[in-house]
Amino acid sequence: MSEVVGKALVLALGIAILVVVLSGPVSEMMGELAAEGDERMLSSFAYEVDSCILAVIDGGSTVKVVFCPGVNLTVLEEGGCTRMTYEYRNSSLTLVYPVRVELRPGPNLSIPKAQVRVAARRDGERILLDFEVVKG
Repeated sequence: MSEVVGKALVLALGIAILVVVLSGPVSEMMGELAAEGDERMLSSFAYEVDSCILAVIDGGSTVKVVFCPGVNLTVLEEGGCTRMTYEYRNSSLTLVYPVRVELRPGPNLSIPKAQVRVAARRDGERILLDFEVVKG
């Protein structure tokens, strides 16, 4: 019986050492996977908004409902161009447009994690963007 207990202790000790040795690389790998997921969610939302802007660049309007992971959006006008920066957790993405793009109600917007209605319309020389939470 003591031989079985001894083998069980050796096995348990081996498993404990394996867990300690692998915990560093596993936690790093999990962190990398989380960061990749964040980037994927951010780029998916940004490209949905981008498609709305491009749909109205020559005129008209469009509306679509998309999932937003909870993004901070900043718009800066530089000459005749607009720089839109999307931020989510530790990821950011910047897109530049050759036209003036305005957010309503202002140049900085915090969009919560929710289903969001994105409305874009051409208004003279500018594109107006509205975001409205549909289901959060």
